[in-house]
Amino acid sequence: MINYLRMRMVGSEFKAWRESHSLTQNQLAERMKVTRTTIQNWEAMPGAVPTAVNMAASFLDSRLKQENSMQGPVTLIYSDGPMFVEPYGPRPRPATMQQEAYPSNVMALARVQALWGRDSFCNPFIIEKDGAPIWNTVELGRVANGTDTDAPSLINLLRKTAQSVRESAHLFVRSGARSMTPDATQQRQAEIQAQADRLDKIADAGLKAAVERDDEIEATFKCLRDLGTQAPNELVFSIHHALEIFSQSWAPRIEGPNFRP
Repeated sequence: MINYLRMRMVGSEFKAWRESHSLTQNQLAERMKVTRTTIQNWEAMPGAVPTAVNMAASFLDSRLKQENSMQGPVTLIYSDGPMFVEPYGPRPRPATMQQEAYPSNVMALARVQALWGRDSFCNPFIIEKDGAPIWNTVELGRVANGTDTDAPSLINLLRKTAQSVRESAHLFVRSGARSMTPDATQQRQAEIQAQADRLDKIADAGLKAAVERDDEIEATFKCLRDLGTQAPNELVFSIHHALEIFSQSWAPRIEGPNFRP
């Protein structure tokens, strides 16, 4: 894919950049704090968009990559010991760099959360194939302790899925030839919303509990399908990918709002 941000974008390139992140004009307008009409005007420009717009897009591009659970492939890099060496103390053994390849952002972040807090997990960062950084150590710290509420971590994905299910509870497949009565329709919506509440409760229990309740998460998704609806595929896949990484790693050992002992 062409990296439009390395050049001064014209209107059509600005539009192509927006579409590369699967953003609607309304969504981009909300992120850039402008109106949809403004986005339309920029995309219709035959010449270069304003410099400030190019700079804003460059800044936003980095964050959109971080929030994209399927962004990848990526490589998690960390050292198995502190990189800082005390000049007046005994010399420790040299720290060794570790590299772990993952198909997607969500899997790498799950691995970070699983390893966070261990003495053998220091100075982590995540890069793309071209070597460009996606996450630095400070940013990963906010993911690990739960203060980055937009990162595609397991807890955030569960809450995002619950919100999506709740907002679309009125959209479900009706079985049988007969139309549902208003009462039956309302009951079905309530049952769907109850599954959204179930996902929220799992998220509220904390990361360790959520990992241990993977069977309950899968049962919730099955129940939604039985009710004639389902959570967005990307969110479901992302949750499964995160749980897969946790199942292969040690139990999470982090402290923060998303951790319960």
